[in-house]
Amino acid sequence: MPDDKQEPDRLDKPLAIPLPQTDPGITVLRVALWMQEEVYEWGKLSHKHAINHIAHHFGKRFLYINPNGNPAIIEDVLAEFERLTETTVVWCKPRRYWRLRRAGDPPNAREVRR
Repeated sequence: MPDDKQEPDRLDKPLAIPLPQTDPGITVLRVALWMQEEVYEWGKLSHKHAINHIAHHFGKRFLYINPNGNPAIIEDVLAEFERLTETTVVWCKPRRYWRLRRAGDPPNAREVRR
């Protein structure tokens, strides 16, 4: 069983398999729409899965390394995703995933604890 506290993959770390060439015409909106589709189809989207998928399918330009040294999604993508899912999706910070809003969630909250 893998340890959940393993160091995350770094974007600048050489990969065993090189990333494919990505379409330079891909937009922030396209990435945000993919995130929305994932949440709507599966009920949730983990941050780790989003980072890996974005890097491999849309390109590293939509990611950065945050001050804690971890890969993160650029603010433009997150802002567009939040605009698209304002009333339907919440961020579960302790478990690091987005999920569909539930009836018991606070109505105006974008972040929940469970």
